Formats: sequence, C-alpha cells, structure tokens
Amino acid sequence: MGKSSFDGLLMELTPNIVFIVDPDHVISDLSKAAAEYLGFASPSELVGKRAEEVVTDPVLVRYLQGWFARLGKGFEVEEVFPLVDPKTDFFGWYNLRAYPLARDGVSLGYAFFLSDLTGLYSNKTILNTLVSSLPGETLVFSQAQRIILSSDRLARRNGFASYGELTGKSLADLPQFDHDALQGMLAELGAGDGPVIKTTKEESPSGEIRWFRSDLRPIRSAGGTFSYILTRFNVTEEIKPRAILESLMDSASELITVVTPDNRIEYASLRLAKQLGFSSWRVLAGKPWRHLFSKMGAQKEAFERLFEHGGFETGSKLLRVEWPDGPAHLDCRIDSLTFEGEPFGRFGIAVDMTEVVAAREQAESALRVKAAFLANMTHELRTPMNAVLGMNELLSRTELSPVQRNYAEQIRASASLLLSIIGDILDFSRIEAGKLVFSEAPYRTESLLRDVVNLIGVKAHEKGLSFTVDLDPFVPATLVGDEIRVKQVLINLLNNAVKFTPKGEVSLVISPVADRDASRAILRVSVRDTGVGIPRDRQARLFEEFSRIDDGANRAVEGTGLGLSICKGLVTMMGGDLTVESEEGAGSTFAATIRQGVPAGTPPVANLTAFRGVRLAVFERDAAVRASLVRMARYAGIEPELFDSPDALAAAVSESPTPPTHVIFEYANAYAGIQRLVASRPGVAWLSLLTLSDFLGGGKDPAVSFVFKPLLVTSFARFLAGEYVDFTATLPLAGTLGGPVVPFRARGVTALVVDDNAVNRKVAEGFLKSVDISVVEAESGAEAVVLATKRPEPFDVVLLDQIMPGMDGVETAQRLRSLEGYARVPILAFTASADGQSLERFRAAGIDDVIPKPVELAPFLVCVRKWIQGERVSDAVAAEAGAEAGKGRVNWIPGFDHEAALRYTGGEKNLGAILALFEKTAPKLLEKIESGRRSGDPAAFRASAHALVGSCANVGAMELSRLARALEDAILAGDPDAQDRLYPLVHAELRAAIAGVAGYLKENG
Repeated sequence: MGKSSFDGLLMELTPNIVFIVDPDHVISDLSKAAAEYLGFASPSELVGKRAEEVVTDPVLVRYLQGWFARLGKGFEVEEVFPLVDPKTDFFGWYNLRAYPLARDGVSLGYAFFLSDLTGLYSNKTILNTLVSSLPGETLVFSQAQRIILSSDRLARRNGFASYGELTGKSLADLPQFDHDALQGMLAELGAGDGPVIKTTKEESPSGEIRWFRSDLRPIRSAGGTFSYILTRFNVTEEIKPRAILESLMDSASELITVVTPDNRIEYASLRLAKQLGFSSWRVLAGKPWRHLFSKMGAQKEAFERLFEHGGFETGSKLLRVEWPDGPAHLDCRIDSLTFEGEPFGRFGIAVDMTEVVAAREQAESALRVKAAFLANMTHELRTPMNAVLGMNELLSRTELSPVQRNYAEQIRASASLLLSIIGDILDFSRIEAGKLVFSEAPYRTESLLRDVVNLIGVKAHEKGLSFTVDLDPFVPATLVGDEIRVKQVLINLLNNAVKFTPKGEVSLVISPVADRDASRAILRVSVRDTGVGIPRDRQARLFEEFSRIDDGANRAVEGTGLGLSICKGLVTMMGGDLTVESEEGAGSTFAATIRQGVPAGTPPVANLTAFRGVRLAVFERDAAVRASLVRMARYAGIEPELFDSPDALAAAVSESPTPPTHVIFEYANAYAGIQRLVASRPGVAWLSLLTLSDFLGGGKDPAVSFVFKPLLVTSFARFLAGEYVDFTATLPLAGTLGGPVVPFRARGVTALVVDDNAVNRKVAEGFLKSVDISVVEAESGAEAVVLATKRPEPFDVVLLDQIMPGMDGVETAQRLRSLEGYARVPILAFTASADGQSLERFRAAGIDDVIPKPVELAPFLVCVRKWIQGERVSDAVAAEAGAEAGKGRVNWIPGFDHEAALRYTGGEKNLGAILALFEKTAPKLLEKIESGRRSGDPAAFRASAHALVGSCANVGAMELSRLARALEDAILAGDPDAQDRLYPLVHAELRAAIAGVAGYLKENG
C-alpha cells in the first residue's frame, strides 16, 4: 500500500498516536506523536521494527497482546483504558480504536488510533462524584427542561436509583418537585442578569415542616444561555436558631445586643430598642453601635462616652444609667463571640437591677441597724455578766461551805455558757453584716496547735476518746493572719466532734495545698470523728444559722446552733470553704480550706529530711495513735517496727543485732520494763507517751523524754534530732486558752478604775486588791480626767470601760494622754470588741492593751502584771515559800503528801497545773467507778479503779492511790468480800479528794 504525501502530512500533524503494522506486527507507518510517546525523535527510527520490540511499558504490552489477539480474529477493537504517561508520571485516560486492514480478502495488517481523553474523562469522573455526593440537591437542565445532570439525592427523593437514570428525562418526570416554584424563579431570572435565591417552606410526606434555600443560575456560552443549574439545600437547622434568636429578641425582658467585629448592630432585643426610643429592633440591624443612642437627646453623648470607655470591654460590671424615665442600675455582661478561635462579634446583656439594688441597699441598711443593735445589746449583756462572773469570783475566794462552793461553781458554769451564746450572737451578726474585720499578724503554727490541743485534749480524755493530730511537716512554721479566728474554727469543729462522739476517736489533720504563690499558704484542715454521724437529709441545712441535729443521740448537748454557721462564715471570709461528709452512726468529717499569709523565708514546721538512717521501734496499744505515729515516721522516710507487747519491744532493744536507735512507747504498760534497759542502751533515744491519768510515781528517768498525747510532728522531729522533749510543754490545761495565773504582789501601786457601772468597778477593785494594788474609782470619763488632773503624781495604771455615756473610753484615753505625766502610764480598756479594727482604733487613741469582757481573774491579772513591772512587783509564790521555809506548808490539802506530789510532778508550777487538771477530770473518774460498780462488769470496774491509782498519786493522794490499787487487786482476784469492803473507802476518799483539791485551788488562786 503506497503512501501519498497527503498521508505523510497527516501523520506529521495529527496529535493522536497512530500505528500501522503488517500481519507480522512490523511497524510500517506511525504518527510523529506515536514516536514521541515511545521516546523516539522521528518515526523513521521505528519503521521496520516489531511493535513488541519498541513498546516497553509492561501494562501497555499486556494491552497490546490482547488487542492483536482480537484483531487476528477479524474483530475491531474500541476501549478506554488508563495508563501512566512515562514522561510525566501522570495518570491518564486513552481511547483506542483498532481495525484489521485487508484487500481482496488478504490481510494487510492493522491500524491503531489512540486519543488522549485525560482532561475530558477526569472532569467527567470528578463531576459524577461531585453530583453523587453533594449534601444538597443539584439539577442541570436545558432550556427545553430536559435533565442534563442531577445529584443522587434528588434522584432518590423522586424514586430513581441514581442520577444516571434521570439523564435525558423531562423535569415533568420528577414527582417530588415544586414545578411552580421553579417556573417562578425562571421568570424572575429572565427579568434580570443575576442568580435567583429563594428560601421556601415545604411539608414532607410525614408532615414535617422543612426549609430550603434554592439557588437558580444560568449556564452561558458565547452563543447565550443553553442550560440552567439549580441547587437546593436543607437549611432547617440554620433557620431554627435564627428563628429562635429573633423570637428571643422580640420577647426578652433583658437588654441585649449582638455587635459585629466592626461594631455594627446585628441583633438587639425589642426591650432595648423601645427603651432607646425605637419601635422595632430590626431598624437597628446593620447600623453602627452609636445609632443605639441617636434618640437619647441631650444624654446621647453621655451614653456614647459611657460605652466607649468600657461598655464594650468583655466582663461584668454594674452600671448606673439615666433613662428618660429615671435612673436605673444595670448588671451588664459582655462576652466575645468566637468560633474555633476566630472572633465574629460580641454579645452584650444587661439586666435591670434597679429594684434589686434598692432592696439590697434596704437590706444592708437593715443589717447595719441589726448589727449595731446586736453589738449594743451584747455589750449591754456583757456588762451585767461581767458583774455576775466578777462578783462570783470574789465570792468563791471567801470562806464557803462545800455546798456554797458548789453553788458558786454552778453560777460560773451557767454564766460562762451564757457568755458563749452572747459571743456567738455577736460573731454571727458581724459576719452577716460583713463587719467582721480580721487582724493580720504573724503567729507560730505550733503555738496555735498547742493552744487547741491543750483545750480539746482534756475534753477528749474526760470522755475516754483517742485524740490525734496529724500535721504535715511541710506546713509553714509561721503564718500571717488572724490567729484567734483560725483557732476559733478549729476549736469549734473539734468541740463538736468530741461532743457528738460517745466512744472511739477524734482526729485533726492539717496539710498544705499546692500553690504557686510563695507569699501565701492554703491549708486543708480535716476534723474526723467516729461519733453519731449526721443524717443525709439534714446535712444540707447543717451550716444554716440556728440549725441543730436534734435527735435522741444528742439532745443533751448544749449549743445555739450558730457554731457551724459562724465557722462557715469565718472560713469563707478567709478565702476557703467548709464541707461535711457524714454517715449516720459512722461518724463525720468536716473539711475546711483556710488561706493564710507566709512571711518570706519561713521554714516548714518540721524538718524530717535528715533521718533516713533512723531505726524506730513503737509500742502503743491505741490503734489511732499508732497509725498517727506511722504516718509521721513515713514523712521522714522511716518504716517503723511495731510491737504488740512491752516484752517484745524490750527483747528487740536488748537482743537484736541491729537494735533500734529511737523508741516510742506508751507509759502505762511499758515504762517499768523499759526503765531497766535505759542505762544499758545509752545510744538509744527514748520517748514515752503519757495520758492524763498516767501515774508518774515511779519518777521520770532523765534519759527518757515524756510528752502528753497527742504527739505533734514538731515534738517528733525534735525527738528524732536528739533533743530532750519536756512534757510540761504538752500538758493540757483545764481552763481557758491562756496560761495559768501566776500570783504576784504589787507594792505602792495605785490604779484608776473608770466605769459607769458601780458593780463593775467593785469587781475590778476586788481583783486589784487581791494583789495589793490600791484603787481610786471614777464613774465617768470626765471625772477620771478631773481626778488625774488634781492628783500630784500620775496614777500607776488606768483601767477604763470602752463604752460609757458622755465621754467614752477612747476619748477618755486621748484626754488622759494629753495630761502631763501620762504619756507612758499604761491605759487598759475593758471591752467586748477585741477585733482587729477596734484594736487599731484603741491603739491610735493611746490605749495600750485590752481586757476582754466579761472580766475573768486569770487574764485580768496577767494583763495587769504585764504592764506593771520592775521592783514594785514580786512573785507571791516565791515570797510565801521564803516566808514559810522550815515551817512546813500550812494550806496544803488535808491527807495529801505534798513532798510526794512535788517529786512526782517536778515542781510547784507543774503541780499547780496537774491539780487544776485533777479538779477537772476527777468528777468523771467518780462517775466511772460508780458506773463500773453498778454494771457488774469486772473489766469496767477494774479499769475505773486502775485509772485512780495514777491520777491520785500524781497529786499526792497516796492513801487513795493505795486503796484504789488494793481494790483493783481484789477485782482481779475475784474477791467480792474485799471489793465490798474497799469500794466504800475508795468512794469516800475520792469525794474528799475532789473537795480538798477544789478548796485548795480556790484559796491559792
């Protein structure tokens, strides 16, 4: 077959890949595009070669083999196939057409024509994928309303399996289609150039209302519009929030605005629009925010300035605005509107708080009046209470019969309870009115806990409770805050725990909460007990004022129901919270967080980092105390060895190849055995734990440290460090948080007592004369100034009442300070207001110190002695001891051995404290031995007798101790005759001892 020049030109110019091969697959002709595709510069390089030699792509080779097979059978071949372009590595689509060539029945070979369809085929595939996956409905149709293309979603809604079945059909073939709406949009499109967008409502076959947004656009070419594209999206979920928002704008009672990032109004509530003079909020949409105030007349600029200078800053604020109908208070909040971190405007809402603010101001005014009334009333109540307690104190120091002395003690107890109630009412009123002021002063953590433990320890011991204190060693050693108020919270919570716990244990746990601010400490305080618990339905009301858990388990417990409410208020004011967890019959846990300051450079309360090599042995029967010791040891990285008997402990100390370096043991059951080992083990440190009823008659080995339970981590750290721990520092005091009264005598001292109440003056005079201080009385501040002016020499000390008619205590102090000679005279004030704010005012007026009302002898004399020092003051005990040297003690308790008591307790100071403790606890011992006798339980009877042995010997009641020991032996021996003989003797001796100690303490202060 010849080749014309025209054929050659076609082969040169055609963009298609063309091959002509003979029956043996030898290439006889090909296009330039085919040569280039195969990587050759000219077709002539390929002519005469077999097709299989020049085609190297393995995929194309397989295709070629299949094509030759079919062509050899006389079939034509037409197919579309994918192939990777070897020059670009791009994936392409090609259309092949191949024909057998023959003449007169003789095969001449084969012709191959390949066209590149990549662009068309890819676009079609993408378009098909797009229309099948669009979330909305898409329809492309011709001017004759024949369907060219549609989405699967539209096809399926109209009953077709896929969009392919719709191609070529008429729009009339769509049963679920709004033809009228489309005709209207086509008419509207014909009247303009732009697209037509409509939001329409449709009802589904199930009756559901749905909203659609339809977009109709023409598809144009150079010849004009040849088709249209309609897209529809279900916007029901978008319409709903918008409808809700617009409805909210119409009905909201709040003043609401939504502002775009460029400060244009997008939404506003109808209430705001009408308040600003507009009939509808919709007229504001799209306007700059200043347009809000365009109808405010003369106030327009004021409102613009108000909002320009902070009205559009995010956050909350209370604004006072002047509406045309009067002033109003608005509680405003503005927040940024963001989506995925991108801002798209601001939302502002304001609530009219005018009535609330007015009501609050009225309530605050009422609270101020109530607080002032309660403060005045408590002061007025404290004045007669001061007289009752003071005169009772003076009465009790006179010669009284036992019955009379008992009456006096009952008066004191009842008056003290009433005073506590008055204090609760005053604290509650101050907290409620927000008038309670905290003082800020540094204080030692250990001192605070010692005071708390001293008070609670006695009460816990009286009820036979185990009392432990777990103090985290990382708590700062010094804190800054109101120590009195922190102490008040702890004592109140612990008092409640002891009151409502008939048996078991009470524990105090204090630990720090991690905080990045080194200048403050957040303490978590937990008070746990094993008491009666609180029913769940009453826990929610527990912190309300006057709320009490009144049931059969605690009806005998006294109180106002204000204690926990006050604690809650105090803790809240200290930046913390107070919570409770309780189960009826299983105890309660009160947890408080308290924020206090921390001075720079403050160390932790105990350093336990240097004791890794310590080997600690512990014998303690009380499980709670034992667990507390283990926790303290683990703070130091020590795993203590626990022993269940004194013998096992002694064996470990004396026989172990690695004996302990430190030993902690309970005194009652182990001291006798341990004492024999002390001398033989000089390298061992010993610490004995005492209870208040332990008998120290065996003496105290100087190599052994003694402490009263509960053991604090501070004493534990000192013990590990090898320091001697003095038990007198841990002795619980039976009385107030202050120290015991140290009697003194003042020679040549004259005091001016100023009080408008004559009885109060007599009380102060009686107290002062008991230490030989002369007294001059004045019933008013004015009279005090006159007396001070006329006196040749200044008074040595001035005691005055804070509140007096006419010239009060503050003004009196200021007037006295202005007199010659009174610049340094101590001025002390009697007051019921000892809070931080009052103290600052007193100091500014020249008042040196305060004596709380009602006045009690102990703090009164402590305060007076603090300000009268020097040669004019002498220690009364030392003076009396010197005067009575060689004569024996004249006022000692009948039947008690004074020398033995001094030997057991270590001195007069300790003896006085332990006598006070005996006076507090002995009535309980009497009750226990009586109940033990009645119960018929030998164990309880023996325990009550055993408790008397040590307690009585400690104060020198040796005969009573001997009788109690004999009674205990009789109980152990099961000898009822001996028990019947000894019990009446023990009972009578104990009653006499109680009366004797009480009388001695009254006579000796």
